[in-house]
Amino acid sequence: MGSSIVAVNVDTVGMLNASAVAPHKEVRRAIPGPANAVWLRLLETSTREVFQTMMGEPAALAVYGEEEFPPTPDFTALVGLSGALEGSLRVRCQAVAAYLMGSRLAGMPLDPQDALVVDALGEIANMVAGNFKAKIPGLADACRLSVPTVFQGQEFTMATMARGEILESCFLFHGSPFWVSLDLWPEAA
Repeated sequence: MGSSIVAVNVDTVGMLNASAVAPHKEVRRAIPGPANAVWLRLLETSTREVFQTMMGEPAALAVYGEEEFPPTPDFTALVGLSGALEGSLRVRCQAVAAYLMGSRLAGMPLDPQDALVVDALGEIANMVAGNFKAKIPGLADACRLSVPTVFQGQEFTMATMARGEILESCFLFHGSPFWVSLDLWPEAA
């Protein structure tokens, strides 16, 4: 199963290298397709590694039953992906989790209105995205990350122009849930 991801990405990197020499060649993007379970595990591993390394604490996987409704997030951090992988990575959480994460990342208690909370959440999303793309052979240099954007509040709707795959996991940090999502855009026709 893992070898199919390597083959897809090695081919993609080969095409990217060829396009640098001959710009008329089309660049195929890496899309997980049937390997999405592997990519979801890589996303979960990346999230746990970032939390363990940067905050000194693990982020535990959480499961919500079908009858349970997860709480609505107050913060959404978004990092765009472009190049061999097109889409975005989102980290969503309630205010309690955002303040806990921000305080832990800053190494000091933060006031709920402190701008460092927003900066910390954006940096967490950026680190998870970078860690994730580094785990897929050939993708680290072939995929670029945007500057993180953080939305605060529950009164917004997000819709993407193209519908692709969404890989999402829920975690707990100090008992507060947060979600990490990889929204992948479909390959151009």
